[in-house]
Amino acid sequence: HTLSYYVTDAIGGQSKVFTKDFISFDIVKIPNTELSAEVSSIELGEGAGNGVAASLIDGNINSYWHTPWSLATNPAYPHWIILDLGKVRAFSGFEMIRRHNNTTGGFKTFTVEHSTDNVNWTILKKDLNFNSADSPAAFQRYNFDTTNTRYIRINITAPMGSVQSTHLAEINVFEIL
Repeated sequence: HTLSYYVTDAIGGQSKVFTKDFISFDIVKIPNTELSAEVSSIELGEGAGNGVAASLIDGNINSYWHTPWSLATNPAYPHWIILDLGKVRAFSGFEMIRRHNNTTGGFKTFTVEHSTDNVNWTILKKDLNFNSADSPAAFQRYNFDTTNTRYIRINITAPMGSVQSTHLAEINVFEIL
């Protein structure tokens, strides 16, 4: 965009015309229908629509993903979520909201990585905090320097308490247009 302007003085005199070029952009939510999710593990005993990766991006904050809690030996931390953005995009951040009907078993810390090929990963930020017990539950936003990427991996590194399983209701991902 180009902005043109001039300055006037008290008696009506006008300066020369100045111009300034600038870039504007919009931060927009990537439609859930353009995303896919993969997770380290799932809990099938959570009822219809719950426990699975698709619950993270279904647009419903009342459904949720959950790692196993019903096995004799449940998977230990770290747990992970990979979001496929559908194509390389100017990724700028995401927001997450905890499971609404349970404040135990959530997670406390995580690291975010990105990749263009789902093989080679680069760390964006380490040791981020997530409040799995906020009340009332609200989206928690995480902004990043704009990164051209296709895949985002959230490595969940520590539980909120002592439970080895974890859960999360929804993730919204943002890009710059």
